[in-house]
Amino acid sequence: MIPLLAEFDRAFADFNVSETRDPTLKAEIGPSQLQLIVWVHEARQGDREARSLFVDTMYWTLREPAFRCFERVHGARAMEYREWFYAKLLQFLNILVHEKLNLAETATEVERPWEQGLTVLGTLGPAVDEEAIQAVFSPEQNNPEFWSPIVGSVCAAPSDRLGVLSQRMAEWGAQRQRQLRSGGREWPRNRERNQIIRNLRARGAALEDICAELDRRTIPTLPAMQAAGVSHWVDAGNDPHFRRHVQQVIWKAVNRPKAVKA
Repeated sequence: MIPLLAEFDRAFADFNVSETRDPTLKAEIGPSQLQLIVWVHEARQGDREARSLFVDTMYWTLREPAFRCFERVHGARAMEYREWFYAKLLQFLNILVHEKLNLAETATEVERPWEQGLTVLGTLGPAVDEEAIQAVFSPEQNNPEFWSPIVGSVCAAPSDRLGVLSQRMAEWGAQRQRQLRSGGREWPRNRERNQIIRNLRARGAALEDICAELDRRTIPTLPAMQAAGVSHWVDAGNDPHFRRHVQQVIWKAVNRPKAVKA
């Protein structure tokens, strides 16, 4: 492999972004490929925090700002954001379903090689079909609430994790088709809110901008937020608990299918 290309591949594999680290910094940008592997290993043992960290890293890394940060840090490449999205998603999913680890020092299987100082080059096992994920997933679906049940199902499976992932992908595809056939009806009280969100997201607006506009339009927050005394979307977006609720509202609004004419 050409040295510069190999260097790019390593940079790409390890360029992951977390909520707690500033992706614009060149040092310690985010969780490495090894850290993702460790989290998956721990999630398979039932560690919910590890699963949550993996999901959050998926979300932050698959966002377009992460792609722009990668270009600033490592230089521009002949790659568009959607290509970045699918390439990074493929990396995450292959780590999620892996069966073995590719070690540099030994061919003997070791349960937790990182604790013994062994070098983990990557993962081995069944590969996720890249064309299949492009047919099912899209950048507009990127949301922790979307990835969490998928990651949870795969990590909970004792074997054939690729099969479990493929089943979840098939279920999502079927659900999507049912929504399209039903016309994707919206409750009247949510229609204005969802249209505002869709218009802003189409222009690339961030969560904070969407919250500010919803408040400007005096769109009421969710009942659960109101019950907790949170009556403004900006406050909900800044709240550690309700931020995910806001992300879910945005994701559902953007991914709600348009009505199909008969």
